[in-house]
Amino acid sequence: MEVATIKNATGQVAEAIAKPRSTTTVNIKTKGEALLSTVVTGNFSALSITSSKFSQSNDDFSTSEITGTLYE
Repeated sequence: MEVATIKNATGQVAEAIAKPRSTTTVNIKTKGEALLSTVVTGNFSALSITSSKFSQSNDDFSTSEITGTLYE
């Protein structure tokens, strides 16, 4: 977390405010084996997974859908 600080005349921190983070909602869909480590690329500080769904049938490959919030 980044913090913005305001100092008084003596140099002491008078107020510290958390800076807002930019967020992006991402939706990752895969077919076959789902390996999240192969999907995660780029410059970001955290990915919070908000939902995930995995399914498999005898007729086709397994599928997955992962939704999350990306904090840059």
